[in-house]
Amino acid sequence: MELKIFFDSVDEQLYENILDESSFFRQISVYGEKFPDWQRAKIAIVGLCEERGNRENKGAADAADAVRQVLYRLKSYSSYSKIVDLGNLRNGITHEETLFRIREITEALMEKGLFVVFIGGTNDLALGQYLAYEKLGKMVSIAAVDALLDLNPNLDEVTARNYLNRILTQEPNYLFHVCHFATQSFLNDISLQEVMEKLSFENVRLGQMRDDFTKNEPLLRMADML
Repeated sequence: MELKIFFDSVDEQLYENILDESSFFRQISVYGEKFPDWQRAKIAIVGLCEERGNRENKGAADAADAVRQVLYRLKSYSSYSKIVDLGNLRNGITHEETLFRIREITEALMEKGLFVVFIGGTNDLALGQYLAYEKLGKMVSIAAVDALLDLNPNLDEVTARNYLNRILTQEPNYLFHVCHFATQSFLNDISLQEVMEKLSFENVRLGQMRDDFTKNEPLLRMADML
């Protein structure tokens, strides 16, 4: 699969003044003039610029580059030569086409054994990532961090408010478990909280997280995607 045709290179202005050899940027391979040799990598960073799934979150399309502005300047204390930044995934003509592209890219990378890190975009795009597991035939555990339970029953189109419901109702279904962190009860309909309980999924409220953060680590570790 020729991945390059799906990506735009990283804006040179994000890294042109990073001269510190110990910086994260200097230890990884970034899509600038040349597309990285991703098949030799262990981890792939993919920027997402799609925001049509959450029209309330204006500016999400620029989030990937905003993350890079900080990430690239972090200090490195070991070699990150097996990490590649593939640039920003080009949006499809429609929101649904973008989801399909995310699925294709995730499938291609995971089939080669890469761990995929998405930056930017909106949380509804997690559906595209989840669908990649269908081809792999692998059961998947999901961890989500959000004040809201995105289980809106309206399935006419995929949005940031219903993507979890789409995952639950997807056929064939490869969902093994969901752990939802930082839920704020007063922002969620009681019926949505009851759905999580009936399905025996973890629903960790924000107050519970603050009481003892050490209890959250095992739940995060068992997740295939976050």
